[in-house]
Amino acid sequence: MEIIIIRMNILVLLDGSYKEEFTLRYALYRALPERDTVFILTVFSEGVLYYYDAVPKVKDLLRHDIKGHIDRATKIVREEGKGIDAYVLEEEGDIYKVLERVTKREAIDIIYAPPSYKAIVNSRINCPIAIIPGTILVPLDHEDLPEGSVDLLATEAKMSSSSIYLLGIVPIHIYSANEREELEEIKKKTTANVKSIGKRLARAHIQSREALCAGFPDEEIIKTFRELSASIILFPQG
Repeated sequence: MEIIIIRMNILVLLDGSYKEEFTLRYALYRALPERDTVFILTVFSEGVLYYYDAVPKVKDLLRHDIKGHIDRATKIVREEGKGIDAYVLEEEGDIYKVLERVTKREAIDIIYAPPSYKAIVNSRINCPIAIIPGTILVPLDHEDLPEGSVDLLATEAKMSSSSIYLLGIVPIHIYSANEREELEEIKKKTTANVKSIGKRLARAHIQSREALCAGFPDEEIIKTFRELSASIILFPQG
Protein backbone atom coordinates (compact mmCIF):
# COMPACT_ATOMS: atom_id res chain seq x y z
CA MET A 1 0.00 0.00 0.00
CA GLU A 2 1.36 3.39 -0.98
CA ILE A 3 1.44 6.00 1.78
CA ILE A 4 0.81 9.55 0.58
CA ILE A 5 2.28 12.27 2.77
CA ILE A 6 0.60 15.63 2.41
CA ARG A 7 2.95 18.47 3.26
CA MET A 8 1.62 21.80 4.44
CA ASN A 9 3.00 25.28 3.95
CA ILE A 10 1.89 27.49 6.84
CA LEU A 11 2.14 31.28 6.78
CA VAL A 12 2.35 33.25 10.04
CA LEU A 13 1.84 37.02 10.00
CA LEU A 14 3.71 39.20 12.47
CA ASP A 15 2.13 42.54 13.39
CA GLY A 16 4.41 43.95 16.08
CA SER A 17 2.00 43.17 18.94
CA TYR A 18 2.56 40.78 21.82
CA LYS A 19 -0.22 38.56 20.44
CA GLU A 20 1.90 37.59 17.44
CA GLU A 21 3.81 35.22 19.72
CA PHE A 22 0.58 33.31 20.47
CA THR A 23 -0.07 33.11 16.73
CA LEU A 24 3.40 31.76 16.00
CA ARG A 25 3.33 29.24 18.85
CA TYR A 26 0.00 27.86 17.64
CA ALA A 27 1.35 27.49 14.10
CA LEU A 28 4.34 25.56 15.45
CA TYR A 29 1.97 23.40 17.49
CA ARG A 30 -0.03 22.64 14.36
CA ALA A 31 2.98 21.99 12.11
CA LEU A 32 4.35 18.45 11.93
CA PRO A 33 8.14 18.08 12.30
CA GLU A 34 10.07 16.79 9.30
CA ARG A 35 7.04 17.48 7.10
CA ASP A 36 5.52 20.96 7.23
CA THR A 37 7.10 24.32 6.52
CA VAL A 38 6.37 27.54 8.41
CA PHE A 39 6.87 30.92 6.73
CA ILE A 40 7.04 33.93 9.05
CA LEU A 41 6.00 37.12 7.26
CA THR A 42 6.56 40.75 8.17
CA VAL A 43 5.13 43.49 5.98
CA PHE A 44 6.59 47.00 6.00
CA SER A 45 4.20 49.59 4.62
CA GLU A 46 5.31 53.17 4.13
CA GLY A 47 1.67 54.14 4.43
CA VAL A 48 2.10 54.16 8.21
CA LEU A 49 4.60 57.00 7.78
CA TYR A 50 2.01 59.42 6.38
CA TYR A 51 1.62 61.31 9.65
CA TYR A 52 5.23 60.99 10.73
CA ASP A 53 7.18 62.71 7.98
CA ALA A 54 8.45 65.28 10.46
CA VAL A 55 10.03 62.64 12.73
CA PRO A 56 13.74 62.16 11.89
CA LYS A 57 14.76 58.63 10.90
CA VAL A 58 11.28 57.25 11.68
CA LYS A 59 11.62 54.72 8.86
CA ASP A 60 14.85 53.40 10.36
CA LEU A 61 13.22 53.18 13.79
CA LEU A 62 10.30 51.17 12.41
CA ARG A 63 12.61 48.81 10.54
CA HIS A 64 14.62 48.33 13.74
CA ASP A 65 11.41 47.49 15.60
CA ILE A 66 10.46 44.94 12.95
CA LYS A 67 13.90 43.35 13.26
CA GLY A 68 13.33 42.96 16.99
CA HIS A 69 10.11 41.05 16.36
CA ILE A 70 11.81 38.85 13.78
CA ASP A 71 14.58 38.07 16.27
CA ARG A 72 12.03 37.05 18.91
CA ALA A 73 10.14 34.93 16.38
CA THR A 74 13.26 33.06 15.29
CA LYS A 75 14.14 32.45 18.94
CA ILE A 76 10.70 30.89 19.52
CA VAL A 77 11.16 28.68 16.45
CA ARG A 78 14.59 27.49 17.66
CA GLU A 79 13.23 26.64 21.10
CA GLU A 80 9.76 25.28 20.25
CA GLY A 81 9.87 24.26 16.60
CA LYS A 82 12.29 21.35 16.65
CA GLY A 83 12.33 19.57 13.32
CA ILE A 84 10.19 22.19 11.58
CA ASP A 85 11.57 24.07 8.60
CA ALA A 86 10.95 27.78 9.10
CA TYR A 87 11.78 30.79 6.93
CA VAL A 88 11.43 34.52 7.50
CA LEU A 89 9.95 36.60 4.68
CA GLU A 90 10.37 40.37 4.74
CA GLU A 91 8.09 42.16 2.30
CA GLU A 92 7.04 45.74 1.58
CA GLY A 93 3.80 47.20 0.29
CA ASP A 94 0.07 46.81 0.70
CA ILE A 95 -0.77 43.87 2.97
CA TYR A 96 -3.42 42.46 0.63
CA LYS A 97 -1.18 42.56 -2.44
CA VAL A 98 1.71 41.09 -0.45
CA LEU A 99 -0.45 38.22 0.80
CA GLU A 100 -1.75 37.47 -2.68
CA ARG A 101 1.83 37.40 -3.98
CA VAL A 102 3.30 35.34 -1.13
CA THR A 103 0.49 32.77 -0.93
CA LYS A 104 0.90 32.01 -4.63
CA ARG A 105 4.70 32.06 -4.65
CA GLU A 106 5.10 29.80 -1.61
CA ALA A 107 1.98 27.66 -2.27
CA ILE A 108 0.58 28.50 1.18
CA ASP A 109 -2.09 26.15 2.53
CA ILE A 110 -3.23 28.19 5.55
CA ILE A 111 -2.55 31.60 7.08
CA TYR A 112 -2.42 32.23 10.83
CA ALA A 113 -2.68 35.91 11.76
CA PRO A 114 -3.01 37.93 15.00
CA PRO A 115 -6.25 39.85 15.72
CA SER A 116 -5.02 43.12 14.20
CA TYR A 117 -5.28 41.45 10.79
CA LYS A 118 -8.91 40.39 11.24
CA ALA A 119 -9.96 42.41 8.18
CA ILE A 120 -8.07 40.09 5.82
CA VAL A 121 -10.56 37.31 6.60
CA ASN A 122 -13.12 39.09 4.39
CA SER A 123 -10.65 39.79 1.61
CA ARG A 124 -10.35 37.96 -1.70
CA ILE A 125 -7.19 36.12 -0.69
CA ASN A 126 -7.65 32.57 -1.95
CA CYS A 127 -6.37 30.80 1.16
CA PRO A 128 -7.88 29.72 4.51
CA ILE A 129 -7.20 32.28 7.27
CA ALA A 130 -7.41 31.75 11.04
CA ILE A 131 -7.14 34.61 13.51
CA ILE A 132 -5.15 33.49 16.56
CA PRO A 133 -5.87 34.23 19.40
CA GLY A 134 -9.56 34.20 18.61
CA THR A 135 -12.75 32.26 19.23
CA ILE A 136 -13.16 28.51 18.78
CA LEU A 137 -16.70 27.57 17.77
CA VAL A 138 -17.77 24.12 19.02
CA PRO A 139 -21.11 22.80 17.64
CA LEU A 140 -22.82 20.28 19.94
CA ASP A 141 -25.93 18.14 19.97
CA HIS A 142 -27.61 16.12 22.73
CA GLU A 143 -24.93 13.41 22.90
CA ASP A 144 -22.25 13.65 25.58
CA LEU A 145 -18.57 13.85 24.69
CA PRO A 146 -15.92 11.38 25.84
CA GLU A 147 -13.26 12.80 28.16
CA GLY A 148 -10.66 12.70 25.38
CA SER A 149 -12.71 15.07 23.24
CA VAL A 150 -13.06 17.58 26.08
CA ASP A 151 -9.31 17.33 26.65
CA LEU A 152 -8.81 18.13 22.95
CA LEU A 153 -10.96 21.26 23.26
CA ALA A 154 -9.01 22.38 26.32
CA THR A 155 -5.68 21.80 24.57
CA GLU A 156 -6.76 23.76 21.49
CA ALA A 157 -7.90 26.66 23.67
CA LYS A 158 -4.66 26.70 25.64
CA MET A 159 -2.33 26.35 22.66
CA SER A 160 -4.11 29.09 20.70
CA SER A 161 -4.85 31.30 23.74
CA SER A 162 -8.41 31.41 22.45
CA SER A 163 -11.86 31.39 24.00
CA ILE A 164 -14.45 28.67 23.39
CA TYR A 165 -18.04 29.16 22.27
CA LEU A 166 -20.26 26.11 22.84
CA LEU A 167 -23.20 26.09 20.43
CA GLY A 168 -25.95 23.58 21.16
CA ILE A 169 -28.00 22.91 18.03
CA VAL A 170 -31.49 21.40 18.04
CA PRO A 171 -32.42 20.09 14.56
CA ILE A 172 -36.12 20.95 14.73
CA HIS A 173 -36.62 20.23 11.03
CA ILE A 174 -36.45 16.47 11.59
CA TYR A 175 -39.39 16.51 14.03
CA SER A 176 -43.00 16.66 12.92
CA ALA A 177 -45.81 18.53 14.64
CA ASN A 178 -46.79 15.26 16.34
CA GLU A 179 -43.34 14.86 17.92
CA ARG A 180 -43.34 17.85 20.24
CA GLU A 181 -42.56 15.77 23.31
CA GLU A 182 -39.56 14.18 21.60
CA LEU A 183 -38.39 17.63 20.47
CA GLU A 184 -38.67 19.06 23.99
CA GLU A 185 -36.68 16.11 25.32
CA ILE A 186 -33.91 16.75 22.77
CA LYS A 187 -33.86 20.44 23.71
CA LYS A 188 -33.43 19.53 27.40
CA LYS A 189 -30.69 17.00 26.66
CA THR A 190 -28.85 19.43 24.38
CA THR A 191 -29.02 22.21 26.98
CA ALA A 192 -27.78 19.86 29.69
CA ASN A 193 -24.97 18.61 27.45
CA VAL A 194 -23.74 22.13 26.67
CA LYS A 195 -23.73 23.08 30.35
CA SER A 196 -21.98 19.83 31.32
CA ILE A 197 -19.18 20.37 28.80
CA GLY A 198 -18.85 23.98 29.94
CA LYS A 199 -18.33 22.78 33.52
CA ARG A 200 -15.78 20.16 32.43
CA LEU A 201 -13.85 22.84 30.54
CA ALA A 202 -13.99 25.10 33.60
CA ARG A 203 -12.35 22.34 35.66
CA ALA A 204 -9.51 22.48 33.13
CA HIS A 205 -9.36 26.27 33.70
CA ILE A 206 -10.90 27.01 30.29
CA GLN A 207 -13.67 29.59 30.25
CA SER A 208 -16.43 29.20 27.67
CA ARG A 209 -19.61 30.87 26.50
CA GLU A 210 -22.76 28.88 25.82
CA ALA A 211 -25.71 29.25 23.48
CA LEU A 212 -28.61 27.17 22.21
CA CYS A 213 -30.24 27.47 18.79
CA ALA A 214 -32.72 25.56 16.66
CA GLY A 215 -32.59 24.98 12.92
CA PHE A 216 -30.55 23.33 10.20
CA PRO A 217 -27.12 22.57 11.78
CA ASP A 218 -25.06 23.69 8.76
CA GLU A 219 -26.90 27.00 8.52
CA GLU A 220 -26.68 27.68 12.26
CA ILE A 221 -22.96 26.90 12.33
CA ILE A 222 -22.16 29.20 9.41
CA LYS A 223 -24.36 32.00 10.78
CA THR A 224 -22.78 31.82 14.24
CA PHE A 225 -19.28 31.55 12.80
CA ARG A 226 -19.83 34.81 10.91
CA GLU A 227 -21.50 36.59 13.83
CA LEU A 228 -18.61 35.72 16.15
CA SER A 229 -15.91 36.24 13.53
CA ALA A 230 -14.67 32.93 14.91
CA SER A 231 -11.22 31.59 14.09
CA ILE A 232 -11.78 27.84 14.13
CA ILE A 233 -14.68 25.38 14.08
CA LEU A 234 -14.06 22.17 16.02
CA PHE A 235 -16.38 19.20 15.67
CA PRO A 236 -15.50 17.05 18.70
CA GLN A 237 -18.22 14.53 17.84
CA GLY A 238 -16.67 13.84 14.45
